[in-house]
Amino acid sequence: FIFLDKHLRPLQGSARCRAVFVRLRWRTQKNLNNGESKLFAKAGDARLCPVLAALRIVLRYERLGNALGVLGMSAKGFLTDRVITKELRMAAAVVLGDNVTAEELQQYTPHSIRICACVLLHENG
Repeated sequence: FIFLDKHLRPLQGSARCRAVFVRLRWRTQKNLNNGESKLFAKAGDARLCPVLAALRIVLRYERLGNALGVLGMSAKGFLTDRVITKELRMAAAVVLGDNVTAEELQQYTPHSIRICACVLLHENG
């Protein structure tokens, strides 16, 4: 993340809290546009603000001093769709109890979480 002020000047350290923009760069992507970067502006709603979300991620990383729990990695490597699906279904099985069927558990996927997030973002403008 690169935090920027209203004149697009980089901010470091505690000055990042005054950021109006954040530039994100994707190292790798499914579409192979690796290294692509995009500029995001601060949003009026703090719950949906990309600048504040990036700042929370960076501050959490600094507080923990360990990137494993912050950057989509585990001690065994990147968190993949397969790993997330397995964990999600295990959690659903615990919550739903012994009567849940394998067919019902198949309905729990990371895709449904992403779609729900997109719908919520769209509904909130």
